[in-house]
This record gives sequence, structure tokens and C-alpha cells, in this order.
Amino acid sequence: MPNEELVKLLSDADILCDELFLHGPGVLSAEAMAAGCAVATRCLNIKPFQPPVCSITPENISEKLKLLITDIDYRTSLAKAAKIFVDEFNSPNFLQKDN
Repeated sequence: MPNEELVKLLSDADILCDELFLHGPGVLSAEAMAAGCAVATRCLNIKPFQPPVCSITPENISEKLKLLITDIDYRTSLAKAAKIFVDEFNSPNFLQKDN
């Protein structure tokens, strides 16, 4: 799928569920975060990398997705924080700091 189509779909979505078994957020999750979605993904929350995502596992996915769907304040606050996170940590300027 062309990136333009993906960005449009993500811009219309509220929630993206991604990476149940692998540590995320990955590229798709980052695209969703930048588009303003709340993201549910497997995240180990290892300091200092603590992205604002709803951390899911095979054991808790049902309850976590139910929370994201039913708690509008949680979902929107997560999406807003995710957008800020991606704008800061995935910007070309941040990525060039180490070089």
C-alpha cells in the first residue's frame, strides 16, 4: 500500500493494534502515533525508552483494547502524548544528534 494511503487510513483511525509478540513500537506504530492514533503494541518500557503506548501482551490484549475503546479520555490523552513523542524522538533533528 502506498504510504499516502496508509497515512490517510491512520488519520481516520482512533486505535492501531500492532506487534503483539515483538517489542514495539515499530515503524507502523510510529506512523500511527504521528497520525494521531492511540497505539496498542508490545512494549517492554525499558528506561529511557518509554513511549506513550498501551502495552499489550497475549495475556492482556482483551482488557487493554476494551480500555482503549471505552475510555475516551485515556485514548485521546495517549494519542496526544504519542504525537508529541514521535514529533520529538523521530524527527530528523533528533536522529542526527548522535552523528
